[in-house]
Amino acid sequence: MCGIAGILRRRGIDAADPFRLQAMTDALVHRGPDDHGYLLLDSRDGRCALGQDVGFEGRCDVLLGNRRLSIVDLSPAARQPMANERRDLFLVFNGEIYNHVELRRELMAAGHRFASSSDTEVVLHAYDAWGPSCVRRFNGMWALAIWDQRRRRLFCSRDRFGVKPFYYFLDDDVFVFASEIKAILRAVDGLAVPNHGVVRAFLAPGALCHGEETFFARVQRLPAAQNLLVSAGGVERARYWDYTDASHAYDYARPEETFAELLDDAVRLRLRSDVPVGIALSGGVDSTAVTALARRHVGDATLKVFTAEFPGTPFDERRYAELVARRFGAEFHPSEYRPIRLVDDLERVVWHMDYPALTSQVMARWQLMALAARHVKVVLEGQGSDEMLAGYTYKYFAPWVRDEIESVTPRGLAPTIRRLARGSLQTYRRHGHGPFRNLAAKAFPFIDRSPRRAKIKYGVIAADFAAHVTRSDGTPLERPFPDRLTNILYRDHARDVLPHLLKFGDAISMGHSLESRLPFMDYRLVEFVFGLPPRQKFDGCESKVVLKRALRGVLPPEIVARTQKVGFATPVGEWLRACMDDQVRPLLLSQAARSRGIFDVAHLDAALTRLARGDDGIGEMVFRWLSLEVWF
Repeated sequence: MCGIAGILRRRGIDAADPFRLQAMTDALVHRGPDDHGYLLLDSRDGRCALGQDVGFEGRCDVLLGNRRLSIVDLSPAARQPMANERRDLFLVFNGEIYNHVELRRELMAAGHRFASSSDTEVVLHAYDAWGPSCVRRFNGMWALAIWDQRRRRLFCSRDRFGVKPFYYFLDDDVFVFASEIKAILRAVDGLAVPNHGVVRAFLAPGALCHGEETFFARVQRLPAAQNLLVSAGGVERARYWDYTDASHAYDYARPEETFAELLDDAVRLRLRSDVPVGIALSGGVDSTAVTALARRHVGDATLKVFTAEFPGTPFDERRYAELVARRFGAEFHPSEYRPIRLVDDLERVVWHMDYPALTSQVMARWQLMALAARHVKVVLEGQGSDEMLAGYTYKYFAPWVRDEIESVTPRGLAPTIRRLARGSLQTYRRHGHGPFRNLAAKAFPFIDRSPRRAKIKYGVIAADFAAHVTRSDGTPLERPFPDRLTNILYRDHARDVLPHLLKFGDAISMGHSLESRLPFMDYRLVEFVFGLPPRQKFDGCESKVVLKRALRGVLPPEIVARTQKVGFATPVGEWLRACMDDQVRPLLLSQAARSRGIFDVAHLDAALTRLARGDDGIGEMVFRWLSLEVWF
């Protein structure tokens, strides 16, 4: 796990580039406080310097840098940038290849020799052996760049789901990339320009940018599951994987057994580490499953779990997490976020994210990761299950109903009616409203989602700025699956929900020099689940059907029996009221904020007054506004 950076001069050279590279890696020191290294290379003849300083007597047009968080093979032999034996391939790599042990055996059988036990060296030899298609063999998370001197090109790749970030700036003269945007800003002048289209989407539909765009107008990101080839002659990009690409022949005749085997192996692989590993435990079924399976593989070793708590609130899950910790003999560490200087804390979070924060849970997560980092260097999390196993039942009920109605036969009419009635009742009990209601309004109460335009309630967004707000980024929703439920799960997993969670999850964990690993993001498990019939995920009454059945007898019954999904809610209204007059109002109503022309000041002031008087329904909205101003 690392921070990576690089500069490729496509035309000419610049003598200041080595110092730019050093400034870039200095901006990423939190991602890799254990070690660092640089490559400075002249692509004309391959002459290079590879080491820990940027001194190089000669021209260089290929520059790679790395800040290392040592997780697998802690020795200097695993230092990056890493070169092969011939010194014609050079790699910087951020992430983990969990199946590196198996790939190493395969490569050694083909004649490759290794100088370290790192997964980084496996990546380098895999590219040497199989070229760009090597990434299809990786089970892991990665963002990487390999300078191929033989072909005089830079090969870049990002993992299937975009767990690890890869940002870049490209023009006719130079290609600059890094793990975080702030590093690119140190190398290229004039890039701190807002992308107002992305800002509008953030404020209105409540969405982070999709695809290649970022909050910075001239900085792009490499989409998930894509490779990028950059050379003096041009740029090529290709997708190497999609959700309908089944890389294995999965046993769908035994769905529960196959799911259990895949998840168990995903946890086993993600426990591979030369440093201590812990678990972020919420007390929900996903993180409980990870904890239960981890206990199976760590034996008598101490298992540490870390839980965010919110005492006195309806979404405090401590009692469930503590129950799980006791059941599996884990050392329990609770974390409570108590904001004293909320804006100061938010400034630190936003600096690490390079984005404004979409939801207040980032604050509790920041505190939780800070606690975990004092005990371990790696945490396993349950992220990724909800978006493929229909964890948000209120959201997936309506498409499930439509699928059921369209597929019903005369013989199945009565059972279908019973399922619909039972599911409607369950949804109403859980969420306090009719099952067909669009709950987006509950998550984003300032939006009235009309067919053509997202209308801002309360008039808080200035009319001129809001005039261009639309419902989406214009990207058509693909429908690669035959049923509505799976297509909506696909959208949330690939585009709308999970990418946002992965984005801030990586930024916040790495802000504490902590590696986050996600067993539910094992590509084999994802492929298998998206090939299952919808009823294995959601049956109208219960979500995560196959998970609960697969781990029957493993999961505590008290956890399986939970009906109310809490998510990662926070008492954000209380937080904001506690600092309304000395922090929130002064920032949002400042002259600098007014000058941007984004908010209608009178309506904004009225909304803040509503929150101050106890209207918690707009807490997340105000937090979003505050976060955006902090980002500016």
